[in-house]
Amino acid sequence: MFGHILIPLDGSAAGEAAVGVGVFLAGRSGGRVTLLHLIEAEAPAAVHGERHLRTAAEAEEYLRNLVARLVPAAIPVTCHVHAPLVHDVADGIAQHMLELAPDLIVMSVHGSHGLRRLLFGDMAQQVAARSQVPVILVREPPQDHAFTGWKCVLIPHNTDSAHEDALPAGFEVARLCRARTHVVMAVETPGSVIGDGGAATLLPSATRAVLELTGLDAERHLKKHCDEMQAAGMTVTTEICRGAIVPSIRKAAARVGADLIVLGTHGHAGTEAFWEGSIAARICAGSDVSVMLVPAAHGPAE
Repeated sequence: MFGHILIPLDGSAAGEAAVGVGVFLAGRSGGRVTLLHLIEAEAPAAVHGERHLRTAAEAEEYLRNLVARLVPAAIPVTCHVHAPLVHDVADGIAQHMLELAPDLIVMSVHGSHGLRRLLFGDMAQQVAARSQVPVILVREPPQDHAFTGWKCVLIPHNTDSAHEDALPAGFEVARLCRARTHVVMAVETPGSVIGDGGAATLLPSATRAVLELTGLDAERHLKKHCDEMQAAGMTVTTEICRGAIVPSIRKAAARVGADLIVLGTHGHAGTEAFWEGSIAARICAGSDVSVMLVPAAHGPAE
């Protein structure tokens, strides 16, 4: 379960979208929340068009007011302000992951460029790369209503270990939100293997045979997982797509109206290696909905 949810905040109104999500999930899971603010060295005067928090006293007052406005009394919440100046905010957040030991991190997406800007911006890219627990990147919701849960969770899947570990985390979020869950498996065709930059190492007839077997394995694999979730009372649908993986997943998300995509990721050394050639990064870069990134071997903590 997500017993402890960490929400890093920069003091901007846009960043507060993550609070509603974190509080909602904590309320449904019986968990607690930690709001985190780090005092940045040589900080700009403004962040996202708003005054930057320059002192620990300002940050503490901001977090207290935030709790009063957005956190129900029933949710256990801790406010943590790191007063010593930090030059690398992403590294500071990563250090606090070790210190505070959260089960889930929730961060907000800023700016008109959406997830492309966030994922390839220095801070968020480094936070996601260094995290050993799932990270939810929240699209800013409409200002006129509070977060009430995602309605449809899309989980791209294959038998790769990273995607296997993403399933329990994705199912848990869907359960907490009482959302529909759609699990999609993209099986490439001989044409998409070559067209997507893959190297053809088999004869065409052999490639077709291998991909056909992959498709059959995918159907059996999906059925096993989804039968378990349906037996637990969840609404789960599955889909096998044929063609290039990234476009297939994007189309499936649009077709089912997904408002959260759950993606497994491999841990790599260094932030550049983390994103290089990553299917997760390519899907995120073109997404307009919230995304949950689940590191391999790290589903929800028991």
